[in-house]
Amino acid sequence: MTKYLLAACVLIPLVLNAGCMDQLGPTPYELGRDKLLGSALTIQAIGHLRQSEEKRERKVEPKGLLLIAYYNALTTGDAGTQGKSAEYRKEKAKRLNELNNEEMAFLIDILGQRHGVLQKDLSQIFIDKVAQSPEKIEILIGAYGNERYDKAHPELNYILKEIGLSQPIIDALGNSEFSEVIKLNFVRIIGEINDPSIIPKLEMQKQKSSGTVAASIVSALYQLGKKEYKSDILVNLTSSDPTIRISAASTFSMFEEPATKEMLASLKDPTGQVRMHAVEALTKFPTKDAVGMLLDILYNDVDESAKQLTINALVAHAENGLAKGLAKILVNQLYKTEVPKDRLRIIAILRAERLRRQIKANPYDNLEFQLSEFFQEKEDNDMVKAQLSKLLNDLDAS
Repeated sequence: MTKYLLAACVLIPLVLNAGCMDQLGPTPYELGRDKLLGSALTIQAIGHLRQSEEKRERKVEPKGLLLIAYYNALTTGDAGTQGKSAEYRKEKAKRLNELNNEEMAFLIDILGQRHGVLQKDLSQIFIDKVAQSPEKIEILIGAYGNERYDKAHPELNYILKEIGLSQPIIDALGNSEFSEVIKLNFVRIIGEINDPSIIPKLEMQKQKSSGTVAASIVSALYQLGKKEYKSDILVNLTSSDPTIRISAASTFSMFEEPATKEMLASLKDPTGQVRMHAVEALTKFPTKDAVGMLLDILYNDVDESAKQLTINALVAHAENGLAKGLAKILVNQLYKTEVPKDRLRIIAILRAERLRRQIKANPYDNLEFQLSEFFQEKEDNDMVKAQLSKLLNDLDAS
């Protein structure tokens, strides 16, 4: 008898513990969320999320994730392999129609978490919802005023551009709740949407905006076809405000005729983004006078992005016959350049066909031999050696 009582005493805690373990295990929502967001196992996720939707009192999260899952299952073809395409299309349409503001806010939060292959489906949900109910664009615009969604800004920028409705974004420029940085971003989006019909309203907004936002609007108006604003843009390049100079320099590449003097001056601007815009524009509008200044940026600029952009710019100058002797200059510079990243950029330029032709056409300086010697005796960085080896192979094959 005692033996059975002891056995019962042992079993009771085990049963109780097993019950507790079930309660402490992952919920259907957690299983579905992790399957979808963590592993992109969409079909498995749908089963768990449906169960969660039935059981949970608060349904915002499972409903939001289910909409993503139905979109993803259809775009990837997983729905078809399961013979569920018709069912999932019906669910997708129904849930998109029912999508409310709170669920949209939840999905914006998910958007900022960047879940790889699901990003395209998430973006399409917002694009489709605004196409269905244009007033819902206010939810997306309003998200820029909430720090919680800061990480979602790049995706929101893309979504607003794809939606293509400029007027609500112009209205947001008059909202004091948005910072100047956000308003400058809105102006860039308006320019990218490229809807000339909003020019009158944008010009009215320019009159009511701060100096930096107004200057950005001037650049957007030029982009939308108001070419008479070019003179204002050139004046803005001399502003003491770097933000105004950046907005002005961003239009260099849009000019029908190059502003050569201003582009060259901007290569010496103390603000890196201004220099970057000037370098990009000189790729489109090469000029002999820029070569030395571009080399100075390549060798010495503190802005890594500006340095990187000089690769295409210098190649463009060489291809247009404006950089005679550039290959010799760059080969000699290899020996003086201490930073491996900078040597990689030099080699990237030398690998361009026009530069390889310069190397081959200069037997007196024997540049190919100098490169081989540098590879064998001087270079000690594996990444640089790999690229230099490719350059030498290119030269050998040409």
